[in-house]
Amino acid sequence: RVIFRVDITTHGDVEHKVTTTEDTWTPPETWRQDMASLLASGDDTDVEIYVAHRTFHAHSPILSARSPYLKGMLASSMREAETKEIKETEMDPDKFEVMLRFMYTDSVDDDAMEVKGEDLLRGANFYVLQGLKMRCEVALCKELTVGNVASRLLLADQTEAEMLKEAC
Repeated sequence: RVIFRVDITTHGDVEHKVTTTEDTWTPPETWRQDMASLLASGDDTDVEIYVAHRTFHAHSPILSARSPYLKGMLASSMREAETKEIKETEMDPDKFEVMLRFMYTDSVDDDAMEVKGEDLLRGANFYVLQGLKMRCEVALCKELTVGNVASRLLLADQTEAEMLKEAC
């Protein structure tokens, strides 16, 4: 236990005035940006994820906290737990990058969702990322047409996407 004793002496007039419209102060939201910066910096990473020709560097505690699938992989006697190397063979690197960024920031930009929504739904289902899965379902439901309803129904069945299935 540390106790600090401080004496403050002022010279001249001290003017300090705080005005708010509310009784409480809410700090600015920086979590998403902080997590995006952590991912982009590559500082203190301990996992390498190989996707086709690209290598992604990540933090195992974040992966484990966000994905039950990755938690099981990294906390078991599997090779990946020992080597801290994961090989992703089902997704292309650009789509995996969007999914990894979601794991860190809990956000996906609308353009990525529009272009990669179906593949992100598959990835979210595989890695058990429920928040991303729900966002994908909502986006895909909004874009249902007569021309894509059959393929979306099949996708919904394959990924256990009940909301999408009901919309089809």
